[in-house]
Amino acid sequence: MQFVNRCVGCVWCGIFAMGFVLTIGSPSAFAASVTWDATTGNGTDEEGAGTWTTGGTNWFPGDHAWAAGDSATFGAGGSGSYAVDLSGGISAATATIASGATYTIGGTGTLTLTTNTASCLTANSNTTATFECPVVLPNQSAAGIIGLMVNGGATLTMSTLTGPAGAGVKTRLEVNGGTLVVTQSVSMLAAYGTLTVENGGTVSATGSGAITSANAYSASYANPTWWGYDFRSGTVSAPLSGTGKMLKSTSDTVTLTGANNYSGPTYLYQGVLIAGASSLSPNSMIYLRAATNTTPAYLLSNGTMSRKLGTTITWEVSQYGLGGLGAYCGAP
Repeated sequence: MQFVNRCVGCVWCGIFAMGFVLTIGSPSAFAASVTWDATTGNGTDEEGAGTWTTGGTNWFPGDHAWAAGDSATFGAGGSGSYAVDLSGGISAATATIASGATYTIGGTGTLTLTTNTASCLTANSNTTATFECPVVLPNQSAAGIIGLMVNGGATLTMSTLTGPAGAGVKTRLEVNGGTLVVTQSVSMLAAYGTLTVENGGTVSATGSGAITSANAYSASYANPTWWGYDFRSGTVSAPLSGTGKMLKSTSDTVTLTGANNYSGPTYLYQGVLIAGASSLSPNSMIYLRAATNTTPAYLLSNGTMSRKLGTTITWEVSQYGLGGLGAYCGAP
């Protein structure tokens, strides 16, 4: 029997003795979950400043060389404030602000997040981080998947945040008891782009900060996940624009204080919506509709309203009668 001498030591070439060939695929198939490590070569993960590059080895464990598809965690339990700059574009499956130090992620590159099976950008409870670099979210069509999550006690400041464009794509931002601050444009370009605020979350803006949703999808009242603005409890002072629809769901209270001009309708399904004179968009038709015969919806004003019932504030017929238990109460 004659044997052909072939490489047996190089896994990546995929060639083994006896003529068998194994197709491995690209290195991204072996994506790693790693933690930022400012000091390499000492076998630990340490807080600190640095530059985030493709192939850079500032990652724990093992001075890992960053590759597209890896998942990044910032915060090793230390303290201090540090800047990490992107040098060129970075592709990451996910990015998580875990604990410890305060990080500002900036530089000249764009951070493109790619996973559509898990939350992409997460600020864990009681953390603080700022993303000065542009961040791009993927299409996340699976139920329950969140593009950006700000948990209780966390403060996440975003500069330019965009989602995917095109019919049938989805992206979702959720402020779950934490604070989201926008300093420039947050554009949820997806046909089903959603901003959810719950558990006393806060959405504010500085400078030219604003949020735009193009989501005019007609979801059910009882399933608010894919409404343009899904407000459950908390305070929203960032200006809201676009064609997205707003839904006030759950029995809690939401306060609007921004100068809003979104054009989608506003539905009060449950709980209390408090709005100032300029916070109920002049371009939005307002509907009061009780969720059940025991869960009323109320619209309160903490300023002078220019619109009255019967004009652009409308009682919607439901099984519980005209407007159900909804009410326009004037001052709180």
